[in-house]
Amino acid sequence: MAVGTQRNIGRRAGLVPLAFAIVAASLTGCVAGTSSATPGSATATPEPSATPTVVVGEPITGTGPIDGAPLAAPAGTQSVTIAFECAGDIRFSVELTNDMTGGMLVGDCGSTNEMTWPLPSGSGSGLFVYLPDDIDWVATPTFSSAPFVYDDALTEDCAAFADAESALMNADQGYTLYDAFEEDEWTSRVDGAVADLTALAETASPSIAEAIATVAAEASAPDRTVGMALTDEAHTAADTVSAECNRNQTPIILSGEFGG
Repeated sequence: MAVGTQRNIGRRAGLVPLAFAIVAASLTGCVAGTSSATPGSATATPEPSATPTVVVGEPITGTGPIDGAPLAAPAGTQSVTIAFECAGDIRFSVELTNDMTGGMLVGDCGSTNEMTWPLPSGSGSGLFVYLPDDIDWVATPTFSSAPFVYDDALTEDCAAFADAESALMNADQGYTLYDAFEEDEWTSRVDGAVADLTALAETASPSIAEAIATVAAEASAPDRTVGMALTDEAHTAADTVSAECNRNQTPIILSGEFGG
């Protein structure tokens, strides 16, 4: 039975979240009447018919992780950008969950990171922050009546990469964990996925092309170990692809062939 798994690159620290409330600024002015395009659609994301209304909310400060703080979208909101700053030389994760989407984005402390999500008004969103307990941070929301803009080309690349990574994962798991086939079948599966990845790397969006090529190179290395197409280096490169796909709100969903 196939099992869908969303790649998660932000919760590895095992942090215990804390909750707090967020007070959002009210959004006023005219509102564009278009909605965001569906990810993966053949048509380009529509442009707003009028200049979008943008309102910057009050900065939200905290120390350590936060679990699902409410973020109420003012009337007319279509998207929100969080400007996130934190001290130190560490990696953080920020997640926004609502009725429409749930995307975890990552960044590095020491500079301002701007991250955007779709956020239709009334969607009942919650903000999650993951980083060490002693790290101070500030998040400033900017609400906009403009819809979130999906990169349609990147959407297609992410879907294609998910298929190829799933194939490598299933080859490794089928051989090492489930004894489902012999080495020749593992080799055939991996080589097929490598061919797909190699072709994808040649045409993929520049932000992920190099990482895709790295996954392909690791899986086709002359000294590769049977049952370990996805090496540590391949996982690191796959995380790079996943981070870009998450920013596009088209996360990598892996399909498991075994163990469901």
